[in-house]
Formats: sequence, C-alpha cells, structure tokens
Amino acid sequence: MAELRSGVKWLLFLSSYIPLYFILVINHRKINFTVPDLNIAVLSPLVGQKVPYVSLFWLLLIAVSGSFLYLVLKLRQSKGGERFASIDSCRSRNDLVTNYILVYVFPFVVLDYTQATNWLAFIVFFLVIGVIQVRSNHLYVNPVLAIFNYDIYEIDTGDEILTVITKDDLDPSCKPVKTVELSNGVYLTV
Repeated sequence: MAELRSGVKWLLFLSSYIPLYFILVINHRKINFTVPDLNIAVLSPLVGQKVPYVSLFWLLLIAVSGSFLYLVLKLRQSKGGERFASIDSCRSRNDLVTNYILVYVFPFVVLDYTQATNWLAFIVFFLVIGVIQVRSNHLYVNPVLAIFNYDIYEIDTGDEILTVITKDDLDPSCKPVKTVELSNGVYLTV
C-alpha cells in the first residue's frame, strides 16, 4: 500500500491552490521593493528597479508546487500498473473539484491583503484546510488536475470502493482499468 510522506502531501496540497496563486500574482503586482545599491555585482543591473516581490513569491510557489505535482504523477505512473480493478459500478466525482474551488479557493480572492488581519485570517484558514486535506487524504481533489483533464471516479469493485484519478472516460462503460496506487485508497490510471 502506498503512503505518501507528510512533506509530499503538503506540497500536493499547495498545488491545489495554483489558480489562487495566479490571481494573487496579479493582485500583488503593485507591491514593490526598490533594489538598493549593495555593491554586489550580481545585483547591479537591478539597482533602482522596482521588483514585485510578493508576486514573485506567488510565482515561485506556482513553479515549485506545480513541478512537484507533475513529478509525483509521472513517478507513480512510471511504476506501471499494479492491478486491474474489476468494476461493478462507477460514478464521476468531479463535483468535488467545483465544491473545493467555491468553498476553499474563491473566498481568498476577495480578501484585502493590505491589512495584516486579513493575512492572519488567510494563514490560519489555509493551515486548517491543509491539515484537514492532508490528514483525510483528499489530495486528489485538485483543480489543477481537472484543468489537465483528469477526472475523479468512485469505483465499486465488489470488494471495496476506490477513488480513481484518470484521463480516461470511465462513465458509463465502467471498463476495468490498470492502476497504480497514489496514496491510501486513491489510484491513478496508467
């Protein structure tokens, strides 16, 4: 049984907020830092330039978490399929992604980040959501996966109920699929 390490789970959780980070890049583009002259040769071309450091932070978070999501998916898929699931029934669970966006991403868009209390609220709420998502293994509910044509299915094999992330259309055929375990009870088609 595959079990992702806690750090891996947190990075996957962070990747689910990439759409929000893009919005924050745009919203924070006017928060600048003027590069001072520190007599450092590498920084000399930037002296006096305004650098949108908060936007750069969000861009870095997009790059790191997005790359990590891609890497985890490719590494798991490269292991090859471990099993074929005999499918008695299946149903799409893409509604989970819509709910995730509306409940957990959209509220952050309207916060006024010029106020320290809103930053504190953002951080506390974000951490609470993170703890819940990581502990409950609901890391597959990720808008970025939906953007890249991954669908979420709940599959009844007769023996157990599995969550499968796939680019294939399983509904209504419910054909057997070759999968690799992504994390406890969550499978990825190969």
